[in-house]
Amino acid sequence: MHVKKLHFTAHAKQRQSERELSEQKIRDVVNYPDIKKQVKRGSEGGFIYKFTKTIEDKVLVVVAEVRKDTAWILTGYEKV
Repeated sequence: MHVKKLHFTAHAKQRQSERELSEQKIRDVVNYPDIKKQVKRGSEGGFIYKFTKTIEDKVLVVVAEVRKDTAWILTGYEKV
């Protein structure tokens, strides 16, 4: 899977700003995760996944619904 289009929910935009997560880091976590876990069926016709990746000694987590080459970013955070 390679996501080309990202859509951010209002919640995700707020968290992205608060947590200083760049769009590029979010894209990297979704496209090249260390761990990808399917959570449930999404409302956009895709599946919701929890993506985890270590970047610069930080473990980043992104939750997104993915359908084909599009991801709807629900939230993102640094795992402590």
